[in-house]
Amino acid sequence: MANTLQLSTHDKVFLKNLRAIAIFLVVFGHVGGFWFAPPYGSFLLTIVPVFFFISGAVSFFSYNRSSTISKYIAKRLIGLLIPYYFACILVLIFFYIERLALPTDASSIIKWVTVTPTAEKMPFLFSQVWFLRVLIMVTIISPIFFTIHKGNNKNIPKVLLVISALSAIQHFTNIGRALNIIDGRFYLFMVDSVFFVFGFYYYTNKSLITNKLLIINLSILILSCIVFVKVFRVQASLSFHEYYPDLYYVLGAFASICIFLLGKNVILACQKLSFLRRIFDFLHLHTFSIFLLHGLGIYLVDKFFRCILPAQHNILYGLIMLFLTMLITCLISIPFTKLTLKCQSFLFQLIKI
Repeated sequence: MANTLQLSTHDKVFLKNLRAIAIFLVVFGHVGGFWFAPPYGSFLLTIVPVFFFISGAVSFFSYNRSSTISKYIAKRLIGLLIPYYFACILVLIFFYIERLALPTDASSIIKWVTVTPTAEKMPFLFSQVWFLRVLIMVTIISPIFFTIHKGNNKNIPKVLLVISALSAIQHFTNIGRALNIIDGRFYLFMVDSVFFVFGFYYYTNKSLITNKLLIINLSILILSCIVFVKVFRVQASLSFHEYYPDLYYVLGAFASICIFLLGKNVILACQKLSFLRRIFDFLHLHTFSIFLLHGLGIYLVDKFFRCILPAQHNILYGLIMLFLTMLITCLISIPFTKLTLKCQSFLFQLIKI
């Protein structure tokens, strides 16, 4: 599978910074950003597809470097599952602290092991693992997408159109519920794979996808979203479209990706400011840890600071909560990342990948 095609240094830095920005926005959203100034705050819900976009770009080149498909999949899955299982241990610790007991029923244990934990067993926000479950499924099937691309990359736009058309069906009938397989996330896997595919397609066809084309596409995407709201009378807030993504959500997510791609030079320029570069580097290194643990950060802030700072509905209070949540989550993430990386490295050496 050898291929000389590689991401440029600028692209690597951009994707690193984009990942850092995206994880900050995810935490901001869960602290209250998703519900701020409705329906506009709900557009932060399009940040998760940005992670699929980044993963698609990175995974394609990781696939090219791997000597076999099995080694590529094994390395990606280890990188996803080791942090998750360590996060599960933290969840169980806090579960025990709260209830002085551990879940003992076999079905719950099986669900946790298979990355489908039930909400009632969570002492703090951990429902975001749906993303992990979907990404695992996308990772397993990704060699098929890569093979299609290498056979004839002109087929990839057709794949993008077919997947997008699937999301359009959701407007007419609840196909997401009909495909309620694997804890309701099979449909999500099918739809969110469109962002993964676009990620590697964009970075292997950059000469074709110019900024001018991105601007045209962004204009069409925004106009299409306006038509959905004004003409077809769909709910403007993306919170109504997130669980089973429809075409309105998919278009909004692609618009977000286009905005970030068009802002590439601005994001890269931030590298010139040393303090921003250090922040980006930190958030990039600990992205997955922060993603898994920010629910714990929110829980600890709520547990220990609400008595000092009673809930208020104003921007200052929201910013304080965001700062405290980010601070606590980042502090927890440092040892968590070190531990999980050591375990991953040990497994990589053990199975020689």
